[in-house]
Amino acid sequence: MRRLAPFAAALVALAAVAASGCRYGVAAPPRLGEDVRVVVIANDARLVRAQAALQAAVARALEERLGWRVSPTGTARLELAMAEERIDATGTDRGDVPARWSISLHGHALLRSRHGTELGDFVGTGYASGLADETEAIDNAAREAAIQLTSWLETAGRRWGTGDPAAARPAP
Repeated sequence: MRRLAPFAAALVALAAVAASGCRYGVAAPPRLGEDVRVVVIANDARLVRAQAALQAAVARALEERLGWRVSPTGTARLELAMAEERIDATGTDRGDVPARWSISLHGHALLRSRHGTELGDFVGTGYASGLADETEAIDNAAREAAIQLTSWLETAGRRWGTGDPAAARPAP
């Protein structure tokens, strides 16, 4: 134990020096400055539960990951268009019969806010072994898509007010 004390003290000192000399830090997510409404404007998916799962997962991710307020009366609008879902066999049993499937939700998103418009895409994938866990697979696919969307929005939000020519354009 005594031999580890100098090592631990040196490690703490090194961490303090590195932290004080480091110009990079963890920044808070960009603020939208208005409530956002999450709506599904198109649904070409065949799975009935996919739309509700995606809408709920995105709303939850916006609140939890970005700290944005989601409201059905929001002045900003995040429009989700589900282009399709893909269901593919990913595993078979000994008789070469599919026994595990992937469910992928694909689509596009458009954010209209006072910052302008932003267009992005999403894909989320979940896995099921049968009807009993299909709902869980859809929920997992929706959560993964929501994570992609919030990452995209966080990146887009960092450009707001920076003078970046690629920043959001005024909403029509």
